[in-house]
Amino acid sequence: MRKGFRLSAVALVFVVFLWLPVAAHENHSKKGGTEFTKHFNESVLRVTGHGLFSIEIMLDDSEYDIGKNVIGIALHDANDEDVVSAGLVFSVRDMDSGAPVPLAYKIQDKGGGLYIVSGLDLVGQGKNLKLSVTAQKDGVSDTAVFLFPDILAQRRPKGKISR
Repeated sequence: MRKGFRLSAVALVFVVFLWLPVAAHENHSKKGGTEFTKHFNESVLRVTGHGLFSIEIMLDDSEYDIGKNVIGIALHDANDEDVVSAGLVFSVRDMDSGAPVPLAYKIQDKGGGLYIVSGLDLVGQGKNLKLSVTAQKDGVSDTAVFLFPDILAQRRPKGKISR
């Protein structure tokens, strides 16, 4: 009888140790996942596909001094911290024709997770555009997709946004 009790106790402990990581993971995902901060009211924000970064685009200089015909980017990591000295790669596709839009952009790192990008006319073209922004830092990269002009109607006020 003691031997059967020991086996049952060992089996119970084994099941509990297998179940705990699964339960902890489930509880984490039920909390809503990672939170990111949207810093500007008139900006648009997307979390990258794997949740590694948030990319916030300021389209005009109404809230942040970016100048004419340029956009601002605020880049944060999964801990909602500024990502400094990151690599940013942009690609734009015309959704009506499916053709890539030729780009000649220039990125200026302003520090503190802020970047200024000149040479991207996202709103003035009057087309349905798909903007893909890939952020790269420390050997890790992830991409967010923005569909224009649809994204302009989905602007949320600044504050915390759950993934």
